[in-house]
Amino acid sequence: MPKGWNTVFIAVLVSSLAGVVIGVLVGALAGQIILWIAVLGFVGSNLGLLMAYGFLPD
Repeated sequence: MPKGWNTVFIAVLVSSLAGVVIGVLVGALAGQIILWIAVLGFVGSNLGLLMAYGFLPD
């Protein structure tokens, strides 16, 4: 099971970092960088949790 938690942690970390990068790009265009970093980082971490749930063994 610790290997499963490692998979969850990596999936959440990678997807939240991807969300933050996209948040920087969108925020620079919209003029509200902090808001979009927070929103898309949150969405990315939740997406990582959803994807990681599929990676866990039975």
